[in-house]
Amino acid sequence: MGQAKIFWIDEAAIRERLRENHSHLVDGAASGNSSNPATDFAKPDDNEQLFKPIGNALYQLSQQEYSSKFSLPFNDYENVFNYTTMLHSSWDSILIWTGNQLIPLGADNYKYDQVKVFIELEKYSDEKCFGFALPQPTREMIIAKQKKWETVCANKGDFSIWFVYDDYKRHHNPSKDDIKLGQEFLNLMLCNWSDFSQDVGLKKVCSIIKPQFGFFAWGGNTMWKLSGVDHDKLLEFLKHEDEK
Repeated sequence: MGQAKIFWIDEAAIRERLRENHSHLVDGAASGNSSNPATDFAKPDDNEQLFKPIGNALYQLSQQEYSSKFSLPFNDYENVFNYTTMLHSSWDSILIWTGNQLIPLGADNYKYDQVKVFIELEKYSDEKCFGFALPQPTREMIIAKQKKWETVCANKGDFSIWFVYDDYKRHHNPSKDDIKLGQEFLNLMLCNWSDFSQDVGLKKVCSIIKPQFGFFAWGGNTMWKLSGVDHDKLLEFLKHEDEK
C-alpha cells in the first residue's frame, strides 16, 4: 500500500437517486438488520443500473496519477465523485473539509505554529455533524445483544470523505470488478458498522451528516479527524523538528 487516492462524495445526490429508483437498499439499511445492505437487499437490476456506474467512477478516481482535482458526474448530477489528491503512505498531510469540499493543505514540513492554529480551529468543529464507523466495544455489545444498532448513515449524510489504496487498481479488471466496487461503496455509505472494505481497498473516513468544517490528518497510510490525534505528542514532535 504505497499510496492512496483521496476523494470526497456528494452523498445527497446519490441518496436522491437511491430514493427514486432503489429505495429497497435505503430501507434495508435503515432496518438495522444488515451490515451489508447493498449486498443483502440488492435486486438484479441494481448491478447494471447502480453498482456498475458507481464502480466505474470510483475506478476512474483510483487511476488518477496527478494531484490536480477533478470531478465526475452520476446520472443527472454533476460533481458527485470528487478527486482531491494522492498521498504516499510515508507522508504526513493535513486537509480541511470546508463544508462542501476537501482541500489539502500541503504534505510534510509543517511548522509548530501552523499546526497549533489548525488544532485551535478544530475545537470549533461540531463533532456531532460527522458520522464515523462504530468503535469496536460498541460492535461487541451489539453482537452480544447488549445494545441495539441504529445506523445514522442509512438516511442521513450530505457528503463523505474516502480514499482507495493504490494496490487496488493494479489487480482491477473494470469489466468484472466495477459491480463489486460499486456494491462495496454503497455498503459503506449506507452503514456505520464498518469503514473499510478489504476486498477493494476502499475506506470511508466519515460521513458529513450536516454542513460543518473540520481538519483531517493523513499519516501512516490512514486518515483521522484532527480532533482524534494526540495533540500534545504532535506538537511536541513538531516543536522538536523546528528546533533542529
